[in-house]
Amino acid sequence: LYLARGEYQRALATLSQVREAYLALSDMSGVAYADLHRSDAYLALNLWQEALEQARAARSIFHAAGMAWEEARLWLNEGVALAHANKRLHDAEAQSPASAMERAREIFAREQNQVWLAAADLYQAAFERRSGNLDAARAAARRAREAFSRAGLHSRAAQCDTVLGEVALAEGDYASAVRHFTCGLDRLKDADLPAVAFACLFGLGRAEQARGRTAAALNHYRQAVANVERLQIAIGAEDYKMAFLSDKQEAYQALALLALDQGTPEGAEEAFETVERAKSRALLDALARGPAAPASSPAEAGLRAEMERLKGELNWYYTRLYAPPAEDVRQTAAQRAELVAAITSRERQLQELLKRWRSPDLIAAPRNPVWTVTAPQLRAALPEDALLLEFYVAGEQIIVFGLTREGMWVRRLSASYSEVAEALGQFRFQINKFGYGPEYRQRHMQALREGVQEVLQRLYQALLAPLADELTASTLVIVPHSVLHYVPFQALFDGRRYLVEARTVSYAPSATVLYRLLTTPAASDGRPPLMLGLTDPTIPYAEEEVRAVAALFPGAEVRLGAEATIASLMKNEERPAFLHLSTHAIFRADNPLFSALKLADGWLSVSDIYGMASSAPLVTLSACETGRNQVLVGDELVGLCRGFFAAGARALVVSLWMVDDRSTARLMARFYDELRAGRPADQALRRAQLETASQLDHPYYWAPFILTGDAHMHLAAGQAATPTYVDCCEPDRPQNVWVPEEV
Repeated sequence: LYLARGEYQRALATLSQVREAYLALSDMSGVAYADLHRSDAYLALNLWQEALEQARAARSIFHAAGMAWEEARLWLNEGVALAHANKRLHDAEAQSPASAMERAREIFAREQNQVWLAAADLYQAAFERRSGNLDAARAAARRAREAFSRAGLHSRAAQCDTVLGEVALAEGDYASAVRHFTCGLDRLKDADLPAVAFACLFGLGRAEQARGRTAAALNHYRQAVANVERLQIAIGAEDYKMAFLSDKQEAYQALALLALDQGTPEGAEEAFETVERAKSRALLDALARGPAAPASSPAEAGLRAEMERLKGELNWYYTRLYAPPAEDVRQTAAQRAELVAAITSRERQLQELLKRWRSPDLIAAPRNPVWTVTAPQLRAALPEDALLLEFYVAGEQIIVFGLTREGMWVRRLSASYSEVAEALGQFRFQINKFGYGPEYRQRHMQALREGVQEVLQRLYQALLAPLADELTASTLVIVPHSVLHYVPFQALFDGRRYLVEARTVSYAPSATVLYRLLTTPAASDGRPPLMLGLTDPTIPYAEEEVRAVAALFPGAEVRLGAEATIASLMKNEERPAFLHLSTHAIFRADNPLFSALKLADGWLSVSDIYGMASSAPLVTLSACETGRNQVLVGDELVGLCRGFFAAGARALVVSLWMVDDRSTARLMARFYDELRAGRPADQALRRAQLETASQLDHPYYWAPFILTGDAHMHLAAGQAATPTYVDCCEPDRPQNVWVPEEV
């Protein structure tokens, strides 16, 4: 019933409880029935891998028991999952989508089940339409619609109308498309099915827009988005929400672009707010919920123990995989592949256990309000000297919204997404050259500098030069989108100077996240700063960096070497004034939730950080690539930043690429010296970058760190003081540390 009403998360949570009960009774048929319906729910959420796994697991049980209808249902689900998923699901066990659907059809035919034969036709029609076989799609959809109509299944017939409408749209027959989508809506008058209504309304919007009926198209797009948000409002789990919204972004984009095309201030504001409604919804919900409370049910003791066992094994494998190679022992390709396979297997097991761990809480997941900031609200909250630049990528278009206290403007850039993406690839190529070692850097520094300035100037010309007449504010807040999250805006070069030389630059995941941070009072527990430093020969300046920063804050809690443990970071019920970690980090593009920080006793992943008791308001992750994220559909950023924001951080200083530990130590000491002087975090970072650039002018050294979140935050009262800074990292004094004059 929950599933039929579109309450997907509640359906999955209930089915998980049912499954556990059947497992306790050793009733495998009951387990298989639960998995069958879980597979249905995962399909509705676009979780293709999970749907496929559930279908396969349950199908084998039904096949052995001779339960033909149930087996056929799961063949159909497998076909649907394979039709939508990427090629990674086409493994040795998988059949093609068409052959899996045909297996289902054969069984339904033997069973003389006309309704489910029609369902097979419906799914086949959708598959053929996506494959471009429009005639086959039309024929299958018509057969299915006729059978459903005879059976009085109007909502299923409405789904057939949506497929027929999509076929008509693809053929350019917009009048027929309108008829089909309208007929689908008419069939839903007595049924509250927002998922099917969304498909009809979004189709109507595109058809009416193609016919030049702008007002009707806008109205349909608005209703389509409203139906999406009715459904996603009940989804609290981040991965479920992100997956569900992944194929709904086109509706937001269509509404935003058409509103913008109106050329009115009201249209521009609607476009901005629509863009915000499409961005980082799961992160906003995580911020609304706050840090997760630890589960304590006695029934979960076994799960907890199993998860701890897997985490221990993963730490062991991580340490082996990322250990620096000894001079006489280097891992072979086969050994690395074996380690990667072991890690992948245990991470999948751990992810499944995490789902089971949280399932009792999913039933009562809060119905988070769908709220996003409006342009007037954000403008009122911005500092007087700030200009917010929100970028939005729509296909090949790049659109920029500019907001200040005084007003709002919109520009469409002439540079395309592809041009910017290509320039970004060239920038990464230039930065990666620093991995060739110090001798290469010294020998080719002039060429390295010229190469990176050339590509940074290309990015400046594409992204900022067209806005030059609007860039009058002293402070820029960048809200990137899509691939632009990887652009180091502070280092963009206009031919004479870098942007940081003229402006203070900070970032935010979305304007709504920023508004929430700016308007929510900062909580302070009065605890001194907490600093952790890793002892590791590959980053020899990490401990010195922490000692130097700690010297500026005599009451700070400092944990170095063996004392820099996971427990010392995680179990902090009282928030420190700020948190500084100088350590190793890895960004996992293949599985970003397992991106991690290395501490003395293991690796701390993003999913672990979600369980922190509390986070400091300001967190500095002084390590490589701590600011890299995987940008998922819906502009959901999955990486270390997400974990700390969810745990309660208001601002983070993180890195976009591999950093040089010596120049990082210099930069960090100066950053905290400026904070201690009472400057806001964004200005403190800018001054530290300029100071570092005056001695090491290549952006590789001074530009990797960015500040994201509440850039205007200051240190808690009692932490600021008159700065005294002594630079003890001149080339002829490499082993010394910063020592404040009063010490």
